[in-house]
Amino acid sequence: MLHPPLERPPDHAKYAAVISAALRKELGNTHCAAKTVMQWTGASERTVKYWFAGTKGPSGEHLVMLAHHSDTVLTEFLPLPVGQAFWETMPCPKPEQRRPS
Repeated sequence: MLHPPLERPPDHAKYAAVISAALRKELGNTHCAAKTVMQWTGASERTVKYWFAGTKGPSGEHLVMLAHHSDTVLTEFLPLPVGQAFWETMPCPKPEQRRPS
């Protein structure tokens, strides 16, 4: 007997929406923007389109690569509960305290 599909917790939806808004804020919502993110992360076009649409959010290595290339993604991600807890345990400066590169 198969179990009915579980709904994603609201945190996943919020996370995907935050990443989507950050990408669109920095790059716009064009095909060129999607290609740029594909080059940054190595993700497929379909995956990147999910990120821009806010349907799904990046995980693991893709999130790290996005944050590496996009200060907007980094600063929008960090206030989320997981990001905030991460920074509170790290012995490094918070993003607003970073020196410009």
